[in-house]
Amino acid sequence: IVGDETGLLKVVDAERGSARLVGDARQTRRRGVLALTSAASASCVCARTDGTLETWQSEDEAFGTSDASCELASRRAGLLGECVGLAMADDRVVSVSDDGRVQVTGPTDDVVGGALTLDVEGATSAFALRDDVVAVGGREHELSLWQLETSSRLWRARNVPHDHLELRRPVWNAAVAFRSATTLVAGTTYRQLRCYDVRAQRRPIAERQEATEFALRRLVLLGEHTVVTGDVAGGVLAHDLRSMRVVARYTGPAGSTRALVASPDRPTTRFAAASLDRHVYVWDLDVDKKKPVATIYCRQRLTALVCWPSSSSSGGNQTPRADDEDEMEDL
Repeated sequence: IVGDETGLLKVVDAERGSARLVGDARQTRRRGVLALTSAASASCVCARTDGTLETWQSEDEAFGTSDASCELASRRAGLLGECVGLAMADDRVVSVSDDGRVQVTGPTDDVVGGALTLDVEGATSAFALRDDVVAVGGREHELSLWQLETSSRLWRARNVPHDHLELRRPVWNAAVAFRSATTLVAGTTYRQLRCYDVRAQRRPIAERQEATEFALRRLVLLGEHTVVTGDVAGGVLAHDLRSMRVVARYTGPAGSTRALVASPDRPTTRFAAASLDRHVYVWDLDVDKKKPVATIYCRQRLTALVCWPSSSSSGGNQTPRADDEDEMEDL
């Protein structure tokens, strides 16, 4: 399911090559979609620019069929700032704003942040969640780990040494992901890729300068040793975290990568991206090592994406079915 800057939600079926609207077709940037996350096997949570948090429920177990109806289950107000990250911790929704406020919303809360509101002390653009621990970072905001249960900071990174001119190196964390409970991988707007081990030290244990051609925007882990990055110009690269080298370059996007996620049923070989060029791209490394196996046009500029397992074991299909053409025209 994808969201765009005009507030539309669409269910995209990569196997059929089709997309259909979910809910209201009204378009306004004041209700633009900022982030999405899967809440359960048959529901997802959406954060909007107007400060609301919506939960959508599907008849299908995993949004797997394009014919299953989707209904709005709940809408709660109270999001602080602009949401830059959204995730689930058991049955609670964890959101983080661009000004560094983490909100935890329980299933029975009437407003966002009813369970907890935590200030992580800095502008935030990178966010990840593992169990009860959140990793956050941003512009001039070093990576840090916070425990939700105690509302306390567990660890904070330290800036790398000065450059060869003895000048301080600026900090701008753009994306972060947990490799394990104690190791992380982070990407910066300044095209750096870094690995951290919180047990060893506060500075990176490995770093790659100029890891991407342009400013890094998103990253996702494929297995233990591979990370895929997306930049603001549409470049999608795979990096081996053991050697910190680029091992593959994927074709497809022509605009900034706004979302990059791995398939939940095939997390090491299949992943998808949503781009500002209005397309959703799906790569399957078992089928093609570089080209996307499915490309779906969604008309509006996309800002968020979340994946569910495929509804069948068949491979992707790049050509929409004939009876989907009218529906695609409507979108």
